[in-house]
Amino acid sequence: MKNLFSGKASFEFLNHLSVNIGARLGGSREEKKAAYYILERFKEWGLKSYLQEFKTKDFSVKKSFITSRETGDIHCRSYGLCSNTPTKGITSDIVWCLSGSPLEITPDIKNKIIVRYGALDDKLRKKMDEYEPAGVIVIGSSRGTKALHIERLEEWDKILANQPTLMISYDDGLKLVKAKPKKMTIITEQDIKPSTSQNVIGELKGGLYPEEIIVVCGHYDSIWEGSGASDNAGGTAIVMELARIFSIHGSKRTIRFIAFGSEERGLNGSRYYIKELAKKDKKEKEKKEYIKIWDKTELDNHLLTINIDVHGALLGTNHVAVAGCSDHIVGMQLLSKELGFKLDIKEYAMSSDGTSLAYHGIPALQFARSSPSNNVLHTEEDTISWLDRQALEDYGRFLEILLFRWVSCSAEFPLERKISDENVKKIKAYFLKHLKLDMEAGLETKKKK
Repeated sequence: MKNLFSGKASFEFLNHLSVNIGARLGGSREEKKAAYYILERFKEWGLKSYLQEFKTKDFSVKKSFITSRETGDIHCRSYGLCSNTPTKGITSDIVWCLSGSPLEITPDIKNKIIVRYGALDDKLRKKMDEYEPAGVIVIGSSRGTKALHIERLEEWDKILANQPTLMISYDDGLKLVKAKPKKMTIITEQDIKPSTSQNVIGELKGGLYPEEIIVVCGHYDSIWEGSGASDNAGGTAIVMELARIFSIHGSKRTIRFIAFGSEERGLNGSRYYIKELAKKDKKEKEKKEYIKIWDKTELDNHLLTINIDVHGALLGTNHVAVAGCSDHIVGMQLLSKELGFKLDIKEYAMSSDGTSLAYHGIPALQFARSSPSNNVLHTEEDTISWLDRQALEDYGRFLEILLFRWVSCSAEFPLERKISDENVKKIKAYFLKHLKLDMEAGLETKKKK
């Protein structure tokens, strides 16, 4: 085959998304603008193209503020969708919780500001909810980067208390801890309103086996006020270029190219996509005429997900997170060695859209590029300056060959539609423990009489 993947074209897509449009928060006007840009390209290339809309929340952070007499103002970021403080803020005593032990969280934190180093695990959250602090300051763990932007999941309001929460960088946290102020003032002010996000779908119908569906996807949204160049305008650019060139190559099987919306808000776009498929699947299988050993639903016919998330770094290494079985691992090993494309292959539930589809039985290969520049992901420093078209082209050409051989031209699809028991456990644990989401909600079947 002749490689058609163009680094120049994909870099132009990347540039338009991350520079011309810029920040693309899930549910925002800019995200919708990006969606229509991708949709028009899909239509231009002759794909069956449409938007799949779903409800979300749009927000803008009006003010994030931390100060003390000893430190002065400290650069910070409000957690997206956290509760607001009063307009004048909250001034309170500080409780230092720097060891990570739940024993630090006692009734003494009530109406005080917690300063916490590192992530909040479930035990800490539960105790914090019980004892009601006035607010929380989280110190990041990455040296030399600005404060991360993190968002609460909308569903968390049902299970977790919503305290005013801000993040500061490791460097600023170090200064704060050394200064040891007794009191601090914090302000978080956000404008939150109902909105919609959308998945952009462009389908290339298979010429010989149209019922067999392979999803090639990546998310196109970004964090609030961040251009999300590597995460994930770079991945979206690869998806778009693959869509363009396979409209030329053609395919025996159906390839569904999807740019998922609102991934940074808890995989919202991919969760909506798979939940709609799962609802349809259950309805089909409840029909009297359905024959289990013979009939297949649209969900059953989804054979593989190729998810592309975090891409374009000039200096870096390549890896794939496998949510499948030994077939997928061996396939990746053979192809990467044959082509001389160094690929680190691991089995785990990557925090990305392919894991949503894997939850409902669709094996996922999730491709990413690791780099020291990944330290700036989820900050305003994730810009195009770290990226290069050659990195997009090298990865894109590898994926072009993979799709061409396994999907577009193979006489029989070479991979088993199976996810190992160990991988299933990891995927379920990811949603339940990490995201705290019930993936079965809303999928109840009719009770048999």
